[in-house]
Amino acid sequence: MKNKVVRTVLACTLIMAMLAGCGGSGVSSDSDGKAQDSGEKKTFTIYNAAGAPGYHEQVVLAKFEEEFGDKYDIQYETIGEADIISKIEAQGLEKGNGNVNIVMSGDSGVVTGLQSGIWADLSEEEAALNVSDFTDLANQIWEEYDHSAVPISIEPSQPAVTYMPETANGQIIDAVVGEDGTITYEEIVQLFKDNPDLKFGCGRFPTSGPEAIFAYGMMSQYDEYNTDAVPQNSIDMLTDMYTSGQVSLYEGTSDTFKDMTEGNVDMVPHTLSWFYRLYALKLEESTLPDELKVDSLGLENAKFAYIVDENNEPLKPILTNHMYLIPANLSDEDYEASMEFMKWVIQPEMNAEVLTVLAAPAYKSATPDLIKDEDVQLVWSAVEKYYPEQFLEDVNGAKTIKTTDRECLMPVTDVGISNTLRTAWQDQLESQVNQ
Repeated sequence: MKNKVVRTVLACTLIMAMLAGCGGSGVSSDSDGKAQDSGEKKTFTIYNAAGAPGYHEQVVLAKFEEEFGDKYDIQYETIGEADIISKIEAQGLEKGNGNVNIVMSGDSGVVTGLQSGIWADLSEEEAALNVSDFTDLANQIWEEYDHSAVPISIEPSQPAVTYMPETANGQIIDAVVGEDGTITYEEIVQLFKDNPDLKFGCGRFPTSGPEAIFAYGMMSQYDEYNTDAVPQNSIDMLTDMYTSGQVSLYEGTSDTFKDMTEGNVDMVPHTLSWFYRLYALKLEESTLPDELKVDSLGLENAKFAYIVDENNEPLKPILTNHMYLIPANLSDEDYEASMEFMKWVIQPEMNAEVLTVLAAPAYKSATPDLIKDEDVQLVWSAVEKYYPEQFLEDVNGAKTIKTTDRECLMPVTDVGISNTLRTAWQDQLESQVNQ
């Protein structure tokens, strides 16, 4: 996507949630409201719009505070992607206007920020960022987002579903899934046609991640993926399920899992990382300290089936990921501080620990044997036992999430395309539920 010349000012609703702050800022303001150094520690501000606190907060933030807390007064907030873009735009893009050092973001925030011109072009920093060590998928991200977004974690999100195999309806599903743990979209549609009592539960598209991956996977099979056109073939395949009362819609994704484990729905979309983290940590609960125990929502009794094509080959995953960015409106001094953070966070030992949230490291040298954090080791060693073998690879005698020899689709992030798909999905499918 080569669109840095586009300058689109977006109006966004502010929804901010403060997670953490550390002491006083060491900064005062002049009559114009501009920060002035008071001679104390310099403020270093990090905004997290990516979520995944298990890595970005509990690993990166904690270790950055430990390593640089004597030098910087570190301010950290979770804040929506649109709100970060609004804030930086409001500051103005001139050098020296900005006060946000690092933004942690997913794909949508990166794309919208590129359209607004708020991200620094890091093309001249390739040596400092060790770009030559990127995995092929990380390099795909680096090129796609105009050398402004530094990929940190990569999740090849495989379209998939989960179900409860011990229930009567679950046994019907399990017979179709079979021993290889796979199912096709055609088989799903036929299952619901042949069994009117089956219920499909999903979050609303595209606000639910697993539902979005499920729908986008379908579009990639039966329509033109990531184009500004109604995915009519996919919609037509699902129409009977939605109009027959077999679909239950939810505002939150986790609610779908809870309802499935309680027997109210029989099948829900899911993703590899989300499912296997909950599934494995519950099954390995007796080996974990209290702080690593999770509410599995009953998914330890569920089964997982990833969706394949008519040749029983896995569908191309959607390449979801988290990236770190530097705003373009920083002073030279603040930019250098941000680059100091970047060079620190991409160290192999740091990047390897993204496995704690079941994402693959962006760097080839960030192998699992380098993980030093005991909690991260415990999480990954528990999950690796259950994670599908075909999506793992051996590196330096340890298993990690497979990124080599995989082709991935980029996520749908164009605003116009997203609006077309969302409107069609809502008007033709979701509006038919419970009518």
